[in-house]
Amino acid sequence: MEEKDNGELEIYKWPKEGHVYSIGIDPALGIEDQKLDRDYTVICGVDAFTKEQVFQWRGRVEWDRIAHIAVLLARHYNDAYLVPEGNNHGLAVISKIRDLHYPFLYKERDYAETGLDRKERIGFLTTSRSKPMIISHFVELFREKLIKVNSIELLEEMSKFTQDKRGRMRGTMSHDDTVMAMALALWGTRYAPVILAVEDSRPKKIDCTIKFKDLDKISRNKFAESDWVRETFPYRFQ
Repeated sequence: MEEKDNGELEIYKWPKEGHVYSIGIDPALGIEDQKLDRDYTVICGVDAFTKEQVFQWRGRVEWDRIAHIAVLLARHYNDAYLVPEGNNHGLAVISKIRDLHYPFLYKERDYAETGLDRKERIGFLTTSRSKPMIISHFVELFREKLIKVNSIELLEEMSKFTQDKRGRMRGTMSHDDTVMAMALALWGTRYAPVILAVEDSRPKKIDCTIKFKDLDKISRNKFAESDWVRETFPYRFQ
């Protein structure tokens, strides 16, 4: 890694042992074209514990290179949880990430109208309904001062991000790639798996006079199945 003043990768915090990280990927159309003001590909990393932005990669490269960069950063940040956008060219990035055998990817489930049939897909599908959902989540965390933004580009895009008369959310006369990557990373903190150490609360001895019918009255929740349990972040601090 070569240090540059105008490099594509900005690192704000190095990974900490025991911390879990979520990485949002907003892929663009491809390589830079001087005649076209194309969007940037942005890869944004967030500490799932502190909600602080820890790095940002912003550039224009081919889709397969996006996958390599994302996996490299994810491995460096404690095997982070990847949340790639699953639209159009994002599918090519997801396909390459799977070719690289990276396992920790955000998945969604599609339910049929009956609610019985369901299909699982990798990546976040951005639609007119789902985009306001992750943007609203981003706005709420920022308004309540629960996150820390370290990127100047992100703050500039946030200041120009708005909702038009048709209800569409996007940047005004500007890009919104950094906003979307951060929103995806923050959304991933809700679902990124984390392993917590808990104290084994099982009793040392059990009264031999207890009857089998009374065992049903004892909640299994009071007993740890093992010294480690898997939880998700909405319940991390409860």
